[in-house]
Order: sequence, then C-alpha cells, then structure tokens
Amino acid sequence: MIVQHLQQLFQLGKNIFSDFSENILFCFLNRFWLIDAQGVSDVNKLAHEIYREATSVPYMSRFIVFAKRHDLNEALVRIFCITDDKENKTLEMQEHFTEIAKSKEVEVVNGNSIYIDLQSNNLQTIIKTNEQLTLIFRAFKENRLPCVVRIRDQEQEATGRLIFSKDNGKLTSIQRTTSITMTNGQPSSLSSTTIIDPQTLQTICNLNIVIPVYDKVNSKILLY
Repeated sequence: MIVQHLQQLFQLGKNIFSDFSENILFCFLNRFWLIDAQGVSDVNKLAHEIYREATSVPYMSRFIVFAKRHDLNEALVRIFCITDDKENKTLEMQEHFTEIAKSKEVEVVNGNSIYIDLQSNNLQTIIKTNEQLTLIFRAFKENRLPCVVRIRDQEQEATGRLIFSKDNGKLTSIQRTTSITMTNGQPSSLSSTTIIDPQTLQTICNLNIVIPVYDKVNSKILLY
C-alpha cells in the first residue's frame, strides 16, 4: 500500500503541456525516505532532524589558537575557526598575541556547535562549574572564543592539548553549559544549558599548545 501511495505521488509530479504542435514533458523527480521509527513519539521531528543533517553544508576550516601571558599565573587565550586566510589581519595580531597552534583543514558544518576541552596537568581553563567551552561555527565569519587559562605550577612547562569535538545529537542527563560565543568581537549567543552525552562527541582535531613565557615589561591586561 505504501508503494502504491508513492506511485500516485510520483504520477502527480508528471504534467504534460501542449505548446503549439509540441508536447513537452515535465517530470518532477521526488525522493522519499522510509524511516523505521519504532518507539519514537514524534516521527515528524525525527524526520526533520535527519533531513537537516543530510542537507547541512560542510566547510573546510582551520582552528587557530592565540595566547598572551598577561600574568605570571594566567594567560589570555583566543580560539578561532576560520574558512579563509585572514588570521594575519585579526585583532590579536595587533594586540601582540602569539599564535601557538594551527590545525590543518578539517570539515566543519555551518551552524554546528564545536565543543572544546583542555587536557593538561599544568593548565586549567577558568570557567564556572559544569560550563563547557563551545564555539558556534558560522561560515566566513570571524568565529572567536576567548578564555583565560591558569598555570598551576610555574616550575613545569605550560603545555596542554586542546580537543575539538562535534556532537551527534544524542541527549542524556549530563549537563553542559554553552559559553558566550564571539563573532567579530561581539557576543553572538548568550549562555544556555544543553544536555549532551560525552560518548556521542566525535573528535574533529587535537592541537598541542604551549603558553608563551611571561614578560613583565611588555605585558598588558586586555579586556575583551
């Protein structure tokens, strides 16, 4: 019965118009997906999400990390996700930040959230409890995420690894809070609570970082 219904819909997409002595056939091709949605309360919502994921446009982008040691125990870090080669024209270059990491080109879907984690024995991001560093990617925009990193032990190397991940959309009871996202130096989204399963996070890339040495003479506290 489903097949017959699809055939009827396809026949509706065929229209024959007579133009003088010629017959022009207009055939509107359609594609139908059959979804086995057992146990799903809202099938329409599920179908919409599948269609949105299938039609999302990926862009080749690069992650760039800048840092400036404004204090002996802390450093300003700014993370970018760009789709062009304009990192030399960023505000950070004028404010004497140091580029400490740059990724190769990776695929990032426009409008998706990128989750950032710092793994280090000596570095720690200064964020609230249950807060997650998140960057919402917009193609051909200056996607900037500022944060402050604390150096725990001055005797050890200020090194760490930034992990960039994307979410596959599965929801659980684990809470994460989206931080403020900066676009062109202005906040483009406010804090919002989301429910994300860390097991569904897929790694995009990893970047090793080294915080620059503290220069007491030239250091300036930057407000952002």
